[in-house]
Amino acid sequence: MMPSTNRFWVNVLIALVLVAAMIAARCWIDTPNFKPIAAICLWSLLLFSRWTWALAVPAIGMLISDFYLGFSPVEIAIPVYCSLAVVVALGWWGRQAIVSVDRSLSGRLAILLAVSLLCGLQFFVVTNFAVWSLAGWYPMTWAGLQSCFVQALPFYRWTVASDLLFGFAPAATWLVAVSAIARINVARISAIANR
Repeated sequence: MMPSTNRFWVNVLIALVLVAAMIAARCWIDTPNFKPIAAICLWSLLLFSRWTWALAVPAIGMLISDFYLGFSPVEIAIPVYCSLAVVVALGWWGRQAIVSVDRSLSGRLAILLAVSLLCGLQFFVVTNFAVWSLAGWYPMTWAGLQSCFVQALPFYRWTVASDLLFGFAPAATWLVAVSAIARINVARISAIANR
């Protein structure tokens, strides 16, 4: 077990790397919504033992990059930041569901996929509902709400693609690798016990 002082500095280093990745992605990837923001939220949960670190990393990364890019109007920024907090909450639930119960690898992968897709879906719904209801860009009618969501669909496909590429794929690879290593270790222990 790592001493708590060393663990703190390891957490700081990991946080700095994730914050830097978030800032770089937001500032230099040109494709709208094809950014690893939700993935960084989810990876924060895998890398930190405390949810406070996992919540602080995306918040700090968003704030710093917003200083560089310019802040969105408050009626849009608040739902975006709250949506990222929901991503952390969904990720926390997913992490607990994956590690707390003895599930098959396919069950764990299914949970991971569901969490990855739910993160993007809730971000799409929350932020576009906020745009419709608060930004004044669309009429406050059913047709205005439909128009807002239809206009946002091209962005949503990039959100899903980034969540799968940056979030699900690496985490699934990690789960498969951990499962394979565990099977190898069990086989070795069984071989030693059967001697």
